Amino acid sequence: MFKVNLDKVVYKIGERALLSLSFKNTSSEAAKKDVYLELRLNGELKMAFLAREGISLGPGEEYRETIEVPLPREEGLGELNVYLVENGEVVRKNVELGIVDPSKRKPLMVAFVWHHHQAPNFYPDGTFHSLWAFTHVYDDEFPPFEGGAYYIHVKNHEKHTKIKDCDHVSPSLLLQWKAVIERGAKTVHGRIEPDDPKIERVRYVLEKFREMSAEGKVEILGDLFAHTVQGLVIDLFSKRGMKKLALEILDWELRYGKRITREVLDCEPIGAWTPEMYWSPELAELYSRNGYKYTVLCDQHFRASSGEKGSIYEPYRVEYNGNSIVIFFRDRELSDWISFRNNFTDEEHAEREARGFTLTLLEKYFKHPGGICVIALDGENWMIGSMTREYVPLFFDLLWRYIEESEKVFKTVTLSEYLKNRDGNSFKTLKYIPKGSWAGLSNAQWVGGVK
Repeated sequence: MFKVNLDKVVYKIGERALLSLSFKNTSSEAAKKDVYLELRLNGELKMAFLAREGISLGPGEEYRETIEVPLPREEGLGELNVYLVENGEVVRKNVELGIVDPSKRKPLMVAFVWHHHQAPNFYPDGTFHSLWAFTHVYDDEFPPFEGGAYYIHVKNHEKHTKIKDCDHVSPSLLLQWKAVIERGAKTVHGRIEPDDPKIERVRYVLEKFREMSAEGKVEILGDLFAHTVQGLVIDLFSKRGMKKLALEILDWELRYGKRITREVLDCEPIGAWTPEMYWSPELAELYSRNGYKYTVLCDQHFRASSGEKGSIYEPYRVEYNGNSIVIFFRDRELSDWISFRNNFTDEEHAEREARGFTLTLLEKYFKHPGGICVIALDGENWMIGSMTREYVPLFFDLLWRYIEESEKVFKTVTLSEYLKNRDGNSFKTLKYIPKGSWAGLSNAQWVGGVK
C-alpha cells in the first residue's frame, strides 16, 4: 500500500502544498525506506530532493505523514512525483497540480447546466406504470450514500454553498413530484400514500429546488412539458407540409411547460433547455415569443456555424423573423468528461478524475480568462449509468470542492446572472447555426432504426 495526495488542486503563487503520504511494510521483516520528491511544471523539472531518509518500519507497520512542499513562483500545470525507495527498488506515485497568479487575469466564469428529466410515466387515468420519477429520489442508488440521483444532487448543493448552477427540472418531472406529494400515486402494483416516509425525500428535493431558486443559488430552466424534440418535429412535419401545425403545437407545449414550472417552483424561467440540443432556426422565434432569452447548444453547432465567430467561451445572438435570443455553447470535452468517465475503480480513481477535470478547466482559464465555460449534460444519467455507483457521490463532492476552493480562479454563475450586467446587443451575431442534435448534428438517434 502506497498512497499520496495533495491538499488542493490549484495553488496560488507563494503557497506551499501539503503532501499526504502513507505506505505500509507488507513484508515479514523490518524495512527502511526513503522518499524522494520531484516537481515538474509545464514539462520542465523544477525541483528534486530527498524528503525523508531511512524511515524504519517493522513487519506490517504503517507510516503516515504530511510533508510541506515548496512550489515554484511561476504559473502552469505540473506534476509532483513521489518515489518510495527500498534496497534499490523504486515505486512511483504522482499527483497533478496547477499554480496560478490570479492577479494577472479575470476569473473564468463556469456554468454547470444539468438536465433532469423523466417522461410522464402514467396512463391517461393517472395510474403510474413506472416510478422512475420517484425511485431516482428515494431509492438508495449509491450505497453507502443515502438517496437517489436527484437527492444526491441536492445534497451536494448543501455541502457546497458557494456553488451556483442551472438546473432544468422538466415540467413532466415536476408534475409527478407535485402529484405524489399532494395525492400519493396509484401504480400498476398498488398505491403509494403521500405520508409514506419515502415521499418525504421527494418533498425535500422539490422544496430544496424551490428554496435554492429563490436564493439565486440555482437557476431553473424551462422547457416543453415532456421533452419533445422540437427540431426533429419541425423537420418531419415540414416535409409533409404541416410546418405551421408543428409550430402551433410546440408553442402550446412551451406555454404549458412554463406554466407548470411557474406554479410548482414559483419562478419565471428565462433560459430554455433545448431537448437533445436539437436546433432548428424556428426555435429562436418560439423561445422569444414565450419569454425565453437564451438556450444552450453543443460546441458541434458552433464549429459548423457562420457569422461573427470568436470562441465557445462567449455568448452569441441569433435572429429569426425579427426575434432574437442568446446562444451559449457547451464545452463538450468537459461535459462528456462527467457524462462518460464515470466508472471509477476506487476512491483514488474518483479523486484523480475530479482533479484532472479541474486542471483541464484551469487550461481554459489560462486560454480564455473572463470567458464563460458552459458544462451541460444530463443531471441523473451520468450518475445512474455508472458501473461503480458507490464512487459517484465522492467524485461529485470533490469536483465541486476543488472548484469552490479556487474561487479567485473559477467563479460559478447562473447564465441569467452572467447576462444580467451585459448588453446582449454587444454580443457577436451568428448568421447560421446548423440543424441537428448533440449526436453528430444528426437525427439518427431517433430515425436511424432500432438501437
